[in-house]
Amino acid sequence: MKRLALSLVVCLITLPVRAGDGEGAKQDFAQKAAVSNIFEIEAAKIEISQGRAVAAKQFAQDMLRDHGRAAGLLSAAARNDGVTVSQSLDAQHQQKIDALKNSDPANLDQAYLSTQVTAHQQTYELFVA
Repeated sequence: MKRLALSLVVCLITLPVRAGDGEGAKQDFAQKAAVSNIFEIEAAKIEISQGRAVAAKQFAQDMLRDHGRAAGLLSAAARNDGVTVSQSLDAQHQQKIDALKNSDPANLDQAYLSTQVTAHQQTYELFVA
């Protein structure tokens, strides 16, 4: 987890460089990064409150802690670069949160962990693009 947090910090510090030269590119990058981070926090809250598997709940607790820290770092980096970040989910991520909320309790842990694989792959692609 410390490696994940360190990676996020490095990526957030380099926001102006990674986002390209244009203001629109910076704004788009910051928006996508913020929505992704909010999704991680909201998904973790669902797992913690409704999940059954101890390991999945512990992972969610780690995600909540790490992405909670990342939210502040992202906001500060964006503010320093003159862009704004969302405080809410887009429709696509909200739909995923709603699906998790409505998951059969017996399948929630697996559903949560599956969303984590996809979410982290998408976030990785955002940061390396």
